[in-house]
Amino acid sequence: MNRHKHNLALVAALSLLSACGGGGGDGNPTPPASVPPPSGFTFQTFGKAAYARVDRTGQPVVATVLLVPGNRNQFNSTDPAEDGDYSELMLQRLEFLHNGLDEAIIEAGLTPCALDVCARQVVNQIIPDTLQYDLSRPDGYPNGRRFEDITVDRILSAALLDTTTPGDCNGVPCDGFSLERLPLNPVRNESPFLAQFPYLAAAHPPP
Repeated sequence: MNRHKHNLALVAALSLLSACGGGGGDGNPTPPASVPPPSGFTFQTFGKAAYARVDRTGQPVVATVLLVPGNRNQFNSTDPAEDGDYSELMLQRLEFLHNGLDEAIIEAGLTPCALDVCARQVVNQIIPDTLQYDLSRPDGYPNGRRFEDITVDRILSAALLDTTTPGDCNGVPCDGFSLERLPLNPVRNESPFLAQFPYLAAAHPPP
């Protein structure tokens, strides 16, 4: 019964951390018949200072998982060259996550990493907060990002599990896919992706 409770706690906690969103459309909406299509574009000429960056859109969930709310806006407003300044704050957050989740991780049959090991695994992966792509390597996060990649679970595996030694995760060595193998999320998109542009599946009809 105790193991069951811990598994439920881990599922609930990681599900909250793995929150994601999405959307879709037909990629070529038709304007209403009464409105003629625009003949050109008019661009604003305001300077950079007139705008605020609200999301880096680099590595997924860096600001939402590895920084507390009070630091997220500042992080998103700065550039990747300054990301090293946030390392200490991320380590504090990492320690907080382990204090709250390690017991449930063990009860789920996984091996949590020591804090210094976790720091090397995840900080080296996410700093700087840019998404890298090496054409000579197979694609798939962390080498680029495909629509089907469960990126949040892969970052959390680096942040929480012993993938360097590696530890035992339900009878196999822990790796970047260990959390992905747990029954926390759907294993694939509910609608098949398209083979051609725009590649995303059609949007769900309105309720």
